[in-house]
Amino acid sequence: MDAETLRYQQGLASFAFQSVPKSDRAFDNAMLGAMLARDPDKVRYSGAKLGVAESEDYRKIFYARNPKLKSSDNVVHHAGERQVVERDPRITNIEEINSYENLRGIPKKRDRNLHKKVIRFEWDEFYKRNPNFTREQWLDKITEIDKKYGHLFDPPIGE
Repeated sequence: MDAETLRYQQGLASFAFQSVPKSDRAFDNAMLGAMLARDPDKVRYSGAKLGVAESEDYRKIFYARNPKLKSSDNVVHHAGERQVVERDPRITNIEEINSYENLRGIPKKRDRNLHKKVIRFEWDEFYKRNPNFTREQWLDKITEIDKKYGHLFDPPIGE
């Protein structure tokens, strides 16, 4: 790991801990996120977008567009979480949530840590800090997560 990446990760970790997590689990998830993240300011990516799903079967949609990927090796992740439809239906709808533009492939070997710990922690913190978030804030959060962890997705997000 180069010195610039290490400095960035240290800065990210200190930012994440402006208020010390109340549990060991939250601390561990924040640290893991800091270790996995790339510097979002250096990533070329136009930002999160939503489309309209061709069907309700989001897995089928994802694998049809990525025929070289295998469902046995990847998990299909919704960049903008499905629960937002129930939280606030003004933000989005199920057709946008299940659109290809909102789907990310996560290799199963990274699912437990990246998906279920790091990204879950990111969303939990977002909801805690933004109880009345707007669609724009929600899309900005998706973009932030894509920029930080998109290199770990399959196919990768951002350059």
